[in-house]
Amino acid sequence: WEDTFPLRGKDGNYRWFLSRAVPIRDAAGNLVRWFGTNTDITNERKAEERQLLLMNELAHRGKNLLAVIQSIASRSLSGTRSLTEARDVLVNRIQALAQSQSALLNEGFEGAPIAEIIRLEFQGFSERVKAVGPELMLNSRVAQTFALLVHELATNATKYGALSGPEGQVSIRWSIEDPGTEARFKFHWQE
Repeated sequence: WEDTFPLRGKDGNYRWFLSRAVPIRDAAGNLVRWFGTNTDITNERKAEERQLLLMNELAHRGKNLLAVIQSIASRSLSGTRSLTEARDVLVNRIQALAQSQSALLNEGFEGAPIAEIIRLEFQGFSERVKAVGPELMLNSRVAQTFALLVHELATNATKYGALSGPEGQVSIRWSIEDPGTEARFKFHWQE
């Protein structure tokens, strides 16, 4: 016999138990007694529930990520670009998305700090890019979008703007105005 069931303790909280028992019989085959154990499996059950939750969340995020990649591919491959240019744009945008995923992974997929997104995008230009603002965590969906926005700005600065020459600088500032229910995010990019 085997079963799982909850039992309420003196503190009023429920804990889960796995009960197992085997019958003990006499020489004639008559049931004499049961021999068994009760094992507290509350922690294991919680771990299983968390694993199921994480698997469902991973599937959901995977679908969202594929939708973002489809959108990136569609936007990158449309227009008047040559196939070579479109491929380069697509690869760079996917790399920016991968960097945002790295920032999200560092935070357990709860979100990503703005400063980390900017740092990852400008690793090769760190001495020429000044980024200042309050510690601010973006949720995962906004972080992906923000990372792609920063990537587009960085690409333009590298190709045509301040970072295309040896002396150019980029100044980035962000803030929250009117904290509270009407809070607004302000982002300033200056080359």
